[in-house]
Amino acid sequence: MATYQFGTITGKRHLGDSLVVLTIQPEQLFNWQAGQFIVTKNLIESIEQTADYTIISSPSNMETFDILVENYEGSVVGKWLHSLAEGSKMQFKGAKGRFVLPENLSDTLVFIFREIGIAPFLAFLHVLKETKYDGKVYMFAFNGKKFENLFPKYFSSNFGELDIQYKEFGLNEENNEGKLPSKEIKALFNDLNEVPVFIAGMSEFVKNLRTRLIRTGFKKDSIYREVFGWKRTHPKRS
Repeated sequence: MATYQFGTITGKRHLGDSLVVLTIQPEQLFNWQAGQFIVTKNLIESIEQTADYTIISSPSNMETFDILVENYEGSVVGKWLHSLAEGSKMQFKGAKGRFVLPENLSDTLVFIFREIGIAPFLAFLHVLKETKYDGKVYMFAFNGKKFENLFPKYFSSNFGELDIQYKEFGLNEENNEGKLPSKEIKALFNDLNEVPVFIAGMSEFVKNLRTRLIRTGFKKDSIYREVFGWKRTHPKRS
């Protein structure tokens, strides 16, 4: 079982106002698979706080790893991590999680995510790039008004060798929780119901969208999912 260790912040890259990429050098090297996450546990204002963060960098480099941290209202850990300077230490353990790429990939992949749910897919793309994946990748982003459109603005240049089709959609009352109408699902994901689909984001979004995809003909065992928190404790963005 993984035990907690300390990591040193060796890099800090701001993405807009509320997001930052932290590069962490662990005291002890550990293995991880693309899509897995670490569990942080640190004393913040005299209270022990925990939170999970997905590793967004490639597992081929174990010397350091990157995490994407959002500082939203009510996020004690996110605010604290944002305040750390290079050279600071934080405590974590890992890696954990079963949301990883299958060994045998089809020639088409579908990545669907809500906001911070983009994190595991950045790690996926690193692996696809390094293995010279020559298939097609469809990325569907659902973002609120205050959430940075991360991929085209900050990350697309890293994956120019891959055939990526990227589309962004604004969150509204209808799709905020993944409750897309059947007609819209069929229009968005036309001819993709026979390929592996990966969904990541807030739990209600993932759960509801998965149910609707299955109803419209997607295979249950070809849909992979990762959930990030619970809506009742995650403030809505306006």
